[in-house]
Amino acid sequence: MTPRPADRESALRVLCFPPSREVIVAGSARGPRALAAAVTAADRCTADPGPAAGATPLAAVEVRDAPGPVRIDADPAGRALRVRGDRAHRAALAAVLRDTAAMTAGGQVPADHYLDHPFLAEGSAPLVVESPHGGMPRRAAAP
Repeated sequence: MTPRPADRESALRVLCFPPSREVIVAGSARGPRALAAAVTAADRCTADPGPAAGATPLAAVEVRDAPGPVRIDADPAGRALRVRGDRAHRAALAAVLRDTAAMTAGGQVPADHYLDHPFLAEGSAPLVVESPHGGMPRRAAAP
């Protein structure tokens, strides 16, 4: 059986949901750690562009140094996620990515802009970073 992209050791999935602009980052622990390194260094990294139900998979993440807080923008047509911000704000985003990659259970960490957000700029796309063990754990139905 061929493994699903998220099951591969180096997989990074970046999915965009155009109506809401929400971006989901998922994959093995190596994927979000590679993304964190790109965010820290203002570099570029690639993502698994395989199909995803209801979402547009993005194939690349482009990170650039820019003044001020981080702005995250998905470009579904160009199949890229663009991250812009200064070094200190990018470091805060990278810490969230690394911390989520280190999770030992399923879960997710949302990063949505709000007034006085510590690292996201106003107008930034909402971001959800999933644990390498999957999104929110399923709960047993009540008896």
